[in-house]
Amino acid sequence: YYRVLDNLVEVILEADQNVQPASAGYDTIQVAALHSDRRCENGDVIDHSLGLLKVVNEAGDLMALIVNYAMHATVVSAENFTLSADATGAFERGIEQYLPEYAPVLYFQSWAGDMSPEVPEDLITDEGTESKDEHRDLAAIARGAAELIIPSIEEIDTRNDLTIQVKTLRFPMNSSLVNPDGSFDHYPHGGAYCYPLDHSNCPEDGEQRIYDPSELRCLFPVSEENGITWGHITAVQLGELGMVTLPGEPLTSVGVDLRNRAVEQTGLEQVWVLGYAQGYLGYLLHRNDFVLGGYEGAGAIWGPGLGEFLIDRGVEIITHLLDSEFPLSFLPVPLPPASGIAREDFTFEEALGEIDWVDTVHRSDDGLWTAEWVGGDPSVDTPRVTLEQLITSEQADGTVIQTWSPVQHSSGLNWSSDDLEMELSLRVDPSYRDQEERTGRHFYWRVNMPERFSVVPSNGTLNGEYRWVINGNRPDAYQLISNSFQITP
Repeated sequence: YYRVLDNLVEVILEADQNVQPASAGYDTIQVAALHSDRRCENGDVIDHSLGLLKVVNEAGDLMALIVNYAMHATVVSAENFTLSADATGAFERGIEQYLPEYAPVLYFQSWAGDMSPEVPEDLITDEGTESKDEHRDLAAIARGAAELIIPSIEEIDTRNDLTIQVKTLRFPMNSSLVNPDGSFDHYPHGGAYCYPLDHSNCPEDGEQRIYDPSELRCLFPVSEENGITWGHITAVQLGELGMVTLPGEPLTSVGVDLRNRAVEQTGLEQVWVLGYAQGYLGYLLHRNDFVLGGYEGAGAIWGPGLGEFLIDRGVEIITHLLDSEFPLSFLPVPLPPASGIAREDFTFEEALGEIDWVDTVHRSDDGLWTAEWVGGDPSVDTPRVTLEQLITSEQADGTVIQTWSPVQHSSGLNWSSDDLEMELSLRVDPSYRDQEERTGRHFYWRVNMPERFSVVPSNGTLNGEYRWVINGNRPDAYQLISNSFQITP
């Protein structure tokens, strides 16, 4: 926890020390091809809005891009035990790879509680040798995002005089505020999984059931000592663009309602809804959607009134941001001081064995290049694998020079295990199950890369002599350079 927290703080402080003049511009476009409605209970409810925020330097070069879209992240199956940025990460990396010049891309999640990723199947060929179909699907999402979004970036005008305001308010929460009609009185501190999940409640399956609040049977009632007594929302103004956070997984109807009401109330040109932010209160539904049950209805911690309660709070907080005289319906809860929090010493396991290759680079029968090495505890070692190619050039005097150079995407971004093209995995000996105490073990890291890709990479098909360069920490920095290997299309 503290390692992640400290890294976030360090990044913010470093950014603050490196500020430079910039201009920004924004737009909202429509992208239907990369998401689909997964909730059948409430019929076809979908909105294809995708927000783009473009930041350029004084020379007009792209410095960063923010994308705001409703697409749940999950393509990779939970059974694979994969730690991955998944579909939203593919969105970011895909745009970064295909930009004319590299710039970081940040994906800001929106009302994705009922929106699944949609894989653009037309971008997939049968040529790939990926170890998992999910890698192929993520690559298709990456390329699809780039092809649909990059052309729109050039159309966005930027300005350097945009008004910037941010306000975070913490508001009280209790059952009487969230459900003033008494519909959740039996669970005054919240509850989850209140509906049966062993059958579908979709119109095409027959007569649709509308549940009465008296039928609620929550499997996980929240106790008073663990109850949630407040929530908080952040509102942002950037010129005529507004942003409002929601602490949970808003369904499309909730996000669209908040957006439309905020635009009407404030007069702003556009408002983005940023879900999964500033806490987590489960799925956020309207009352008439909650009573239809299903997975999302069962996961709404504060019952039928939660979605509308948070919409009301979001609208008034962004209105109050733009007009400090606008009266709030609540007395803000003071933010607690950041000091006085007990910190635990950061520890990591001793890595046994010497840093070295276990398996040098070799090709499997199914066209997968792979290698394994002894590294360190993932608490301190997150190895980065970079692909390099042997480049042969002839000088004016006829001298032939060979140099190793990083392989780059069309944007100039280096190929690495940060991308979709390489899979980084870890096995430990003894396993965490066999030896729970942290007394030291072997950490074997492996990288896999297909010889051919089902979705053609930004710089085309691999062809030539390659090697991998691994940089990691154990906790001291180390580097390993693999043997070379030849890829022929």
